[in-house]
Amino acid sequence: LFSGHYPVPLPLVLGHEIVGRVVEVGSETDKVWVGRRVVTEINNTCRGRCLETLCVACDRGLENHCFNRTVLGIINADGGYAEYVRVPVHNLHTLPVQISSEQGVFVEPLAAAIRTFDVTPIQATTRVVVLGAGRLGLLICGVAARLKAQVCIVSRSRQKLRRAQAWGAAMTVSAAEPEWTSAVRAWT
Repeated sequence: LFSGHYPVPLPLVLGHEIVGRVVEVGSETDKVWVGRRVVTEINNTCRGRCLETLCVACDRGLENHCFNRTVLGIINADGGYAEYVRVPVHNLHTLPVQISSEQGVFVEPLAAAIRTFDVTPIQATTRVVVLGAGRLGLLICGVAARLKAQVCIVSRSRQKLRRAQAWGAAMTVSAAEPEWTSAVRAWT
């Protein structure tokens, strides 16, 4: 977003991996949320925004593919760097007291990593290649390893590749080396 490679309508306040406390709600029935420490889903869908008419995806229960969504801190919805953020109650999840706020910011990317394997189920011993060993790549690596997959992770950073081994990567490949694609091809 910062470098302009992912164009977004501006002005916009960034931030979609957030922990916050609910200070106000729009309806009496939602007052139970006031004061709770929460994390939020980033997609504000037809159903979450209580639109009268649902898009085809939401109508079919595929809210992750909502045609009318706004995305917290990315598309038409200010994000967590704002002093206050407006989020549909439908998107809130209470953060248990034993999870720190620092850990809580990983709930959304961890949910995305888990969703990867909900959408594309794998069997134990399946070989999974993860391109990139950033936060999301490491979380995908960790989830795949917990599902007993054999994980190969590719990154330009040798430090991140070492970290990936602690997250369950069976094989690491440096994308800085010219033959990395043939190494992955041979492994799979």
